[in-house]
Amino acid sequence: MKLKNLEFFLMLALAPWLSSCGGGSSGTSLGGPPDRQGILFSGVLISDQGRELPFARVTLLNTDDFVNTDEAGAFELHSGFPGGEATLEIEPQDGNSATLSLPASALVGDNIDLSIAYDAAQNSAERLALTLRARIVRSCSALFLNTRTIRQTGSVPEGTNCTIETQIRRNGLPANDYVFQLQHRGCAPTDPWEFSAAGVTGTSGPGDGEVEFPFHNDERHCVYRIIGPLNAAELLPLTTHLHTLRKLNFDAH
Repeated sequence: MKLKNLEFFLMLALAPWLSSCGGGSSGTSLGGPPDRQGILFSGVLISDQGRELPFARVTLLNTDDFVNTDEAGAFELHSGFPGGEATLEIEPQDGNSATLSLPASALVGDNIDLSIAYDAAQNSAERLALTLRARIVRSCSALFLNTRTIRQTGSVPEGTNCTIETQIRRNGLPANDYVFQLQHRGCAPTDPWEFSAAGVTGTSGPGDGEVEFPFHNDERHCVYRIIGPLNAAELLPLTTHLHTLRKLNFDAH
């Protein structure tokens, strides 16, 4: 009896430790915060001409972690990466694969923001110095999920004034005086983009700019996007998309 009691209390003491062990890592797609600790590679993939590259596969080599970019070329890859140099393999739909090595010194923190340009002619991938992020803030913020591609999660009354904040960084530092636009289009990727509003970084904070706009969820306003910078010819413009409930329903069918 004493031996059985000893085994019981030993297992009770070890239970918290045992519950924390085990499990490999796997890639995650856009849509929500990661459900475990690790590192998040969050970025956008474009061509060397600035065109968004949808449905490309992004793999963290030497792990089981991979994810596909969405139709805006955006991706979020969560990994239990152990540290050291990281190498991403980029596999576009209509091109050969290329690799991008990130030295350990570039992997600071648990959220690595990336803008990657893929050169099909050279089969190469380059990390760009510029990054662009956007998020819904202020009164409408609770109705959107601010992942790499923003997603509407709750009903917004037609014409409600919402605010979108744009952040541009160059080599990780806030970059002011860059012009960006908010644009909208229909649900189909081939629908033309139309102008909604414009702003400049540095007007609401270092490297940050905000625009207020009447939110619509109709056929002409199925998808929104932030694009910039538009006043620096030497830099490829980057984008962040916003998918309305109409767009999410369109994709589901």
